Amino acid sequence: MNMKTHDVYEGDSGSPKADCTLTLPDETFMDLVSGKLSIKQAFMEGSLKISGNIPLAQKLGDVFPDSKI
Repeated sequence: MNMKTHDVYEGDSGSPKADCTLTLPDETFMDLVSGKLSIKQAFMEGSLKISGNIPLAQKLGDVFPDSKI
């Protein structure tokens, strides 16, 4: 997801290097955006991997206001 344009990509976006990359299964993503799971819980469980600027990942809450991100 490009946080500047809110475009969502699967795989390589063709954009320059990302500031933050999240790797997670579809089910974990759906649990995050529906509010069933927090980003901290997903990270601690190992179902979410974050590389790069970790605090930037918490800005996903701005995109998904019903989430616990």
